[in-house]
Amino acid sequence: MPTTWPGAAPPFHVTPGYHPFVDYRYVHAGRARWLDSRGIERRSWDPVQGNDWLTPAHQAVPHGIRLQLQPATKSDPFIMGDKPWEYWLVDSVDTVIRDGGRYRLWYEGAPEDLWDAQRRQSLPARDIWGVVLCYAESDDGITWRRPELGLQEWNGSRANNIVLGRELIGPRGLIGAAVFLDPTAPAHQRYKCMFMGKTDRVPGLQELPPPGTPVDPMTQMHQGQAAIFAATSPDGLGWTVHHQPIAWHFADTGNVAQWDPALQRYVWYTRGWTWGRRTIARAETADFNDWPLATPLVTASPIDTPWSDVYTNAKTTYPGNPSTHLMFPTIYDRSRDTTSVVALASADNIGWHVIPGGPCLQPGPEGSVDGGCVFAGTGLVDLPGDRIGIPYGAFYVPHKHPPLGHGEGVAWATWPRGRLAGLVADEHAEFCTPPLHLHGHTLHLNAKTQQGGSIRVELQDENWTPLDGFRLNQSTPLTGNHLEAPVTWSQKTQIPTTRPLTLRFQLNRATLYGFEVVA
Repeated sequence: MPTTWPGAAPPFHVTPGYHPFVDYRYVHAGRARWLDSRGIERRSWDPVQGNDWLTPAHQAVPHGIRLQLQPATKSDPFIMGDKPWEYWLVDSVDTVIRDGGRYRLWYEGAPEDLWDAQRRQSLPARDIWGVVLCYAESDDGITWRRPELGLQEWNGSRANNIVLGRELIGPRGLIGAAVFLDPTAPAHQRYKCMFMGKTDRVPGLQELPPPGTPVDPMTQMHQGQAAIFAATSPDGLGWTVHHQPIAWHFADTGNVAQWDPALQRYVWYTRGWTWGRRTIARAETADFNDWPLATPLVTASPIDTPWSDVYTNAKTTYPGNPSTHLMFPTIYDRSRDTTSVVALASADNIGWHVIPGGPCLQPGPEGSVDGGCVFAGTGLVDLPGDRIGIPYGAFYVPHKHPPLGHGEGVAWATWPRGRLAGLVADEHAEFCTPPLHLHGHTLHLNAKTQQGGSIRVELQDENWTPLDGFRLNQSTPLTGNHLEAPVTWSQKTQIPTTRPLTLRFQLNRATLYGFEVVA
């Protein structure tokens, strides 16, 4: 079960850096007020005279805005499955991490011999479990190289980019690998990986888990006992595979794990099942080598089509903002055997909601490299040209169509920096933030206005009283298209830092994507 979130009471602390509008955490819901004939507010426990009348005078209730996910722009694939061990690129297992000035990618390839009826009989893992984990890297996120690492053997040669292959994995097999950086681990275990294998193929392991162990019943769905194993590495290249399972769970798509500094626990997002439908499940633990049973978290809702599954999770955080948690689940349409990608947000890595306005990523036209289906990968990162992006798997045939070989790729789904979602005002709109402790001296906005539109900002105290010198009519209207425009009041940019502030935003024909607190 999730830990109890420590919670917070206003005023809320806002650290320096960029804060995107992906949910309503920075939008105060306002409060209801009722005034009597003398203009005095009457509380719900105040007596009311029979001949008195009350007038609504609600305070700071937002109006005229809607939260809307923005569609992604797709790049051309930067990796194409064109090696013998990349006959089919496994969907949803693309993880990008920026480390040491490099973009680093881990992805799974299914070798061509898995489709050869004679050759596969001699393989230690003869089906989907026989895939390999591959590695690529880039200095700029645009031009990629697949280094010949010399770590794993393929058909008698080590001239390949395989980091977890059959030589190291053995008969247990591998599918659904999750690579992540663990800041709390010793240097030789700085990188961690979770993947699914089969216990009954591993010498010395019991086919069934010990009595009393929590077990996902789906682990015995595919002939034999499946479980989640772990591997550790100092550099993400040379791995040590640990012998015993760390969880008894079935997850053959992209697992995602991380160390959460706020919860002080490892959090794992994985595949779950609810009455035969794919869902997103979640678990957390203080001991990486001992996980509880993952429980369903995100399922298809009653407003979704009855033939949809929530297929994968692609959990990540906004670059530089670890408190803005995001997921990019792939929604599988069984009626057409295709997919689309939506987005979810969370303020605490526990409770989630859909960002309205999706999907943000869909297949391309028939015949294109991603014309069959798309699967979001893991790792939202900054990219050159003031953009952010996640990797995605591009497939030219539908999801359950037999692979035709060497046609899939990994590409970027990108947005302008900070513009994953935004608060849209088609006409006049207003909202206030909750009381905030802004740990900075200036405020910048990421915003775009239409012709004739504008944005103004007023600083108020905790009781919604405007501060002298920072009133709405003293705010310089923001117009145009800006990724980081400073907010000014009569040419002043410095904001008070000794007291909590409420920000009152007035928007007219504008979209506000986020704000930046500058120290």
